[in-house]
Amino acid sequence: MYNFFGDKKGQKAGGTFLGNLHFFGDKKGQEGYVFRLLVGAVIGVVIIGIILVLISKTEEQKNYLSNESLITNLKYAVKAPTSEDYVINNVIIKKDTYFSYKYLEEQTNLPQNCIALKSNKMVIKAIGGGLHAEQNIETKVTVNCKAQQGGCEIFCDIVFG
Repeated sequence: MYNFFGDKKGQKAGGTFLGNLHFFGDKKGQEGYVFRLLVGAVIGVVIIGIILVLISKTEEQKNYLSNESLITNLKYAVKAPTSEDYVINNVIIKKDTYFSYKYLEEQTNLPQNCIALKSNKMVIKAIGGGLHAEQNIETKVTVNCKAQQGGCEIFCDIVFG
């Protein structure tokens, strides 16, 4: 049986105040615990980093696919001008994206004067020769292409929002 000081009962206390009492076990066990804790923390940080990279890549892929869908559907509307609204839903536009007449001319092969860009959203503003998104937004885009209008073989109204 041991007393508070770690000495056997009936013996005098050791030379130190607390005698042979070890509060945290032996040192070897403590060093192993700290090492395991450090390894666990490093693995945790690596896993969080991987998750953040995957989330970032997923967002980039979503934005890329949304832009590709917009351009593909815009080209389709130009190839088949029916004078009816062609709605492209769930278009993701990142902040500071700029849709210029020149870019749309390159994508659709329509002259710039045969494209009308409009926006019904407050965060997409007409600036210079196109539209500028002031913040990230998910919206619909309505395309209405008509044959033989305004001196154009095909004229397209493109409305964001």
